[in-house]
Amino acid sequence: MGLEFRQMAKIKLALKLILLLSLLGSMTTPAAAAPDEVKWSGVNLPTEGKPGDWVLASGSDVQHLTIAIDGSLYCYANPSGTSYTLFKSIDGGYSWSYTDYDQAIVALVSSSIDADIIYVSDGSNVYKSDDGGDSFDELAAGSLEALDFATTGEEITCLAVGYVDDEPYVFIGTANETAGGGVYHIQDIAFGGGWTDLDVGNYDVYSIAGSPNFATDYQIMAVVTDQVHSYATYNYGVISEWTRVELLDASDTSFAITAASNLCFPSDFNQTHEWFVGAVGGDGGIYRVDEDNSFRFDIDTDIVSLDLVGELGNLQLLAGENNNAEVWYSIDDGDSWDSTAKAPSGSGPTYVVMTDDFADSGKAYAATSGSESAFSHTEDAGLSQL
Repeated sequence: MGLEFRQMAKIKLALKLILLLSLLGSMTTPAAAAPDEVKWSGVNLPTEGKPGDWVLASGSDVQHLTIAIDGSLYCYANPSGTSYTLFKSIDGGYSWSYTDYDQAIVALVSSSIDADIIYVSDGSNVYKSDDGGDSFDELAAGSLEALDFATTGEEITCLAVGYVDDEPYVFIGTANETAGGGVYHIQDIAFGGGWTDLDVGNYDVYSIAGSPNFATDYQIMAVVTDQVHSYATYNYGVISEWTRVELLDASDTSFAITAASNLCFPSDFNQTHEWFVGAVGGDGGIYRVDEDNSFRFDIDTDIVSLDLVGELGNLQLLAGENNNAEVWYSIDDGDSWDSTAKAPSGSGPTYVVMTDDFADSGKAYAATSGSESAFSHTEDAGLSQL
């Protein structure tokens, strides 16, 4: 019986590969190469930016790549000749413009209902733009002072926004590394109150998200550590009532994360209640989590970014390494992974995002840091060089 199951699994994977490659071959793009030859193409990489039409120059340390619901791209960058740090592209990265933001960036999130709304944090405060980055205001100005991060030593590490009846609820996660951080939220309304501590416990928080069904289930998920153990934890809108699922390394032992990717959800999350996250620390890795268990995929490297499209049973995933300019991909729900034969230029951390129509268009983007850091893209699922 076990042998028959393994044989059927191999046949199923082979059929998936044949189907994917046949679909890619029908696109009006270069001929598809073998899956182990994934390549990326750099976009607009002169030695420095130019006024009025900024491009991301080599060595700009491109990070925190984020895609809005209209396809606009946002990222942190530091090209020579400007003090601005948040850049925007509306043409798939071929040209970039600076936004009215010039501070550090530790977290960046775009609205799920309005393409012009983005939130960004410099580690101490949260700022909001409702005009696509033309201007920014501090969210609930002065409200974080009540949390007294100067005394607690906490710094904001992650950021999320969920909506109930189109009203935004903003969440932050914090870390201290010695005394623990927290999860806090505020309702983003004109005359709202202060931030509420959701009492996640004595944990540093490195990733946070509202569920795709947040409007009805009020579910918040986070990835946390107490410097010995690491957990995926979730809460259905009740202060302190968090449920924890431990993340274990390749040896099935506890470890402490130092960073985590964004949380990713299959399109059928409302039926499966499963999500995915990448981790930095221990052996690193990628985890599939449900409300009771976590499963670590067979990929032993620190993963700082993760994205996926599709529903369970038909998921395609991309993952970016923390320490190298390397992208990993899976076309079978994460059961098997391959790294790219030609990685994006630069070094880690590597941030990846996929377009919503990736399954049809094959469009995805990657951003890297360090010497020769760059913004790169693929338009055929990464199966040939552009």
